Amino acid sequence: MTLIIMFVFSTSLAPFIGADQRNFLVVALSFAMPILFVAFRLHLTRDAAWMCLLLVYMMLVALHFGTGRDLSSISYTGLLAMCYLGLVSCLMTGLIERDIVVVFLRRLIFAFAIVSMLQAATSLTGLPVPNQLATKGLWSYNSLAVEPSHLGRVLPMSMLTYLILRRTAPGTTVSASRLLWQERWLVIAFLTSILLSGSTLAVMAAPIALLFAMPARWIVLLSGIAVILWPMISIISLPALQRGLNFILVLPSMNIDELVSTDLSAAVRVMPALVYFNKVEFSSSQFWFGGGISAIKPFLQEDIVGVADDQLGAGAFPGLIIAFGALGFGLLLYTVILRFLHPSTITCIALWLVLFLPSPWNSQLFWFGLMLLRILHYFEVEQKGALRRPSLGFRTVAVGKST
Repeated sequence: MTLIIMFVFSTSLAPFIGADQRNFLVVALSFAMPILFVAFRLHLTRDAAWMCLLLVYMMLVALHFGTGRDLSSISYTGLLAMCYLGLVSCLMTGLIERDIVVVFLRRLIFAFAIVSMLQAATSLTGLPVPNQLATKGLWSYNSLAVEPSHLGRVLPMSMLTYLILRRTAPGTTVSASRLLWQERWLVIAFLTSILLSGSTLAVMAAPIALLFAMPARWIVLLSGIAVILWPMISIISLPALQRGLNFILVLPSMNIDELVSTDLSAAVRVMPALVYFNKVEFSSSQFWFGGGISAIKPFLQEDIVGVADDQLGAGAFPGLIIAFGALGFGLLLYTVILRFLHPSTITCIALWLVLFLPSPWNSQLFWFGLMLLRILHYFEVEQKGALRRPSLGFRTVAVGKST
């Protein structure tokens, strides 16, 4: 069941995608989760207690400030959270093993590459393009995602999780550099999808994912080398890379007009946060407790440029903090992020914050990123800690095999 959850949340198949980009496979799986909990005899964990507390708080805010639309949005959040909790329960009850997850992530990355190459080949030859959804046309291929920028979130997070699980597997002594050489075909497949996507986000996130898979000393060293070689990097003739580098250079100005003129697509993801920081009043009750989901659009729409009102989005940040306040946002971060802060997961958390905070919290990608982080923490921290813990004379119970 774990692999079904991961596959459904990591991919978007054209026949099941609605006009609003909603994945009906995700919806169907979410509604089926209560039945699957009973069928697989899954147990609720501490994660469920924290998640229930979060959802109750969100519901109370919606009842106080919101509308029926707010309540339906939080109900959908609850459905997505059920899938997350189902995956956690599978981990805790031993229904999935580390090697199975590693194999799944490897095959997922190869599958994205195969579909990307098929899309490129068919579009160049005039044949029907498989799984074509939201793209900009030639050299902008979505592969198994809804759009290229979504690919730029799924693949880097999957690649980083895969490399960490491979490098730190029990009994493994391979170095990070040696691992990248051993996995050279996977790295090539990964970079193929990234380059064919034409997404600035994907091109910028891919090297960060590979870098973060290294030990801390290598991250510092290679980051320093990248800074030194910045002039050489900036002359690489790759449009997506050039847009990203230009945007990074303009970003410190915090000038919305300059950001929009440099790269509208990237600016759309950054503008809501800039507007929030410019308008937030820390002494107001809305900062602490929020104003409901219906407060997001009025808070932002007068200051956002280049985006139609019906396409205005705020992502998880600042959308969540506008809707549910600092208290609700902090509760969310503790429930799904801060509880799993550990040296083994810190790079994965850092990448998640960069890639997924600008995403809507009611999207499959947001929750898939959280699933990968939870999987990594379980195998790297909880399972290894249990193996190191003395038995105190009690009989050890074997972990169940995957199903």
